[in-house]
Formats: sequence, C-alpha cells, structure tokens
Amino acid sequence: MDLLELEEFFHESIEKKLLLELERNLIEDGRKSNSIKKTRDIFLETASKEPKQDLKSSCEEYNDNRRSKHAKRVDERIKQIRELLATKSKRSFGILTAKQASLVGAASHYWLDKGDGKLYKKI
Repeated sequence: MDLLELEEFFHESIEKKLLLELERNLIEDGRKSNSIKKTRDIFLETASKEPKQDLKSSCEEYNDNRRSKHAKRVDERIKQIRELLATKSKRSFGILTAKQASLVGAASHYWLDKGDGKLYKKI
C-alpha cells in the first residue's frame, strides 16, 4: 500500500466514523424529541382539565390579615401620598408638622397621572 492509498483509506474510515456518530446523534435526538412531545402532550391535557380561574377572583380571596404590619403601613402611606397629590399642592401648606413634612417629602418621589389616576414613582 502506497501513501496515496493509505491516505484514501484513512479518509474513508474517518468519514464512516463521522457518519456513524451522526446517525447515533440523530437517533438520540429523535428519542429526546419524542420524550419532549410526550411531556408537552401530558401538560396540555392536564392544563385543559384544570378549571380556569379569573385573576380578579383569586385576588378577592386574599386574606389581608396575613400581610405584615410593615406592608400594611406602606399601603397606608401610599394612600396618603395619592390623596395628597390628588387634592393639594405641596406649596399650599403653611408651617408643616414633622409628619406632614415627611409625607410631602415622600410624595415628591411620586406623580399622579391625571388621565387615568395611576400613581407612578419617579426614577
């Protein structure tokens, strides 16, 4: 066997190995693909059987007593800020108490959209 024949034999054997490896990968990918399809089908079947819940109905069932005191204070503070921005100008105050000054300072980080009434935090 001369060098040229040896080189051809080498290339042929490499091609055969690559083709076998590619075939094995395709078979393995096919198995994975079938597994993914089965999982997807099971999920879709289960999801179609589950009762559909409206997001609002689940919010109404929330137990407010489970919220922390801090979270309740934050909600109350946001309500105060919303009221302040909706009704009064920050400049309409005369001499401020410490609580009023704190509220005005906190309100300066927010703005109230007059169109839809949503409260936005300034960044």
